[in-house]
Amino acid sequence: IHDLSTGTQTNITANTTDALASSFAWSPGGSQIAFCSDRAGRFDTYIMPSQGGEARIVLDQHHPDWEVSWSPDGRTLAVTAEGEGHDYWTFLVPLAGGQPTPISIDNSPIPAKDACWSPDGRSLAFASNLLGQFQIAIYEVASGGITWLTDGQGEKEYPDWSQDGYLTYVISHGPKSELAVMEIASRQVSKFRVEPGVIYTPKFTPDNQQIIFGFDNPRRPSDLWSFRRDNARFQQLTHSLPAQLDQSELVMPEEVWSPGLDGVAVPALLYRPQSGGDLPPALITIHGGPNWLTQITWDPLLQHMVSRGWVVLAPNYRGSTGYGRAWMNANLFDLGGVDTDDVAAGADF
Repeated sequence: IHDLSTGTQTNITANTTDALASSFAWSPGGSQIAFCSDRAGRFDTYIMPSQGGEARIVLDQHHPDWEVSWSPDGRTLAVTAEGEGHDYWTFLVPLAGGQPTPISIDNSPIPAKDACWSPDGRSLAFASNLLGQFQIAIYEVASGGITWLTDGQGEKEYPDWSQDGYLTYVISHGPKSELAVMEIASRQVSKFRVEPGVIYTPKFTPDNQQIIFGFDNPRRPSDLWSFRRDNARFQQLTHSLPAQLDQSELVMPEEVWSPGLDGVAVPALLYRPQSGGDLPPALITIHGGPNWLTQITWDPLLQHMVSRGWVVLAPNYRGSTGYGRAWMNANLFDLGGVDTDDVAAGADF
């Protein structure tokens, strides 16, 4: 805990050997914190006093928990956990007791993540790729009804709900993203972009006047940014790029589609050195995950290689996220098969 008045920090989980997931949530009023820990051998959900003390487990199931959000009335946690295959499920956990309830259709859990409570606590906004690409939907807690707010191209994720009836979220088109603001009542959406790059987890400020988010790209390390709703202007709040580095020497990639060994087009990012011969050395860089993707983001090692005259290709092989559910599941039961072929085809390209 960081005390803003004194500038001091207190470790409230000192002398523990467990790992903690990066998502945690304050209770309304701030007396407790919910978090996910592997202290019992798997990531489960706990709550504990915010000043330190004994933690008690509130969700213990067969799937690891990753994200937690506390309802405005303090009675319920929304917990996102790994589900089946590549999917995530979101459970509503009553803290007074009772069975956790997954967001479901016809009693079957559906893919659901990035849960965000409405200000009145009656609804949850969440992201789901049930329909192919990630779209934003609202779950009514009392009835279990689901209303889809978005459709069309682009992966919509990380919603946040304002006090005045708006949602903000991220729209990703493959490796790059933009900020969206929707008036929920009318479904009117406005989209904004800093420049090609990646926006992370936008959040409304308590006065609803700004949206705070993380942003980076190959010329900008990850920093905090602000978007003002009154004039639609972006402002960089932190500055992490070392002063001795020249932004103009950092290379932005091209988006390309290279043929796989079976002829299917595979999306990739291609970095070309600013100077070099007709046939410079080349490198294929392979992202981890496997459910992940290479985005237009900050990567010092990659920039170092390009600065030395190397061409770098970063394929988003079958199994990568960012291009819809079908592409993400295209290597199911074939891990190390078609995805490796796509990478090998990148060398031919």
